[in-house]
Amino acid sequence: MKKIYDLTYYNIQKDALTKMSILPIREDYKVKRAGYYDVLSYRKNLFDLHLPWQSDIEYFKTLEAQYYEAYDGESIVGACAIYKGHVFFLHVQPDYRGLGIGMALLAEAIKNDGFESVRMTLTNNAIMQSFCKHMGMEKNKLSQYEMFLT
Repeated sequence: MKKIYDLTYYNIQKDALTKMSILPIREDYKVKRAGYYDVLSYRKNLFDLHLPWQSDIEYFKTLEAQYYEAYDGESIVGACAIYKGHVFFLHVQPDYRGLGIGMALLAEAIKNDGFESVRMTLTNNAIMQSFCKHMGMEKNKLSQYEMFLT
């Protein structure tokens, strides 16, 4: 067996979520509720992405997840899938990172769906780990790694 990647878990509670300072995004950026097939279409165009099985799009298709997309005009620049506070998928196009779009996607989901907490499972992804820390999420003490047979 060979170790592939570590999984780390982050979460933030509702009281911290309400204190979270969401920066307003530019007026030409919009976040809208989407559907499963919208996010599926967006995600099919991402080739440099490795996600744990818990974030596989076929897995959360079976759940009553909520889906959101971020737009710059008519172009989709980010997407999010969340179910009962567990973020299964959050992605923002590289040219749009650091502009508040990821936070805006999560803020829209929190506003519409009223979660008690938000949780994320991450692979070895320094960008997402920095995002979670910037949001004020706490890294759980629990971590694990996934392996495959060689």
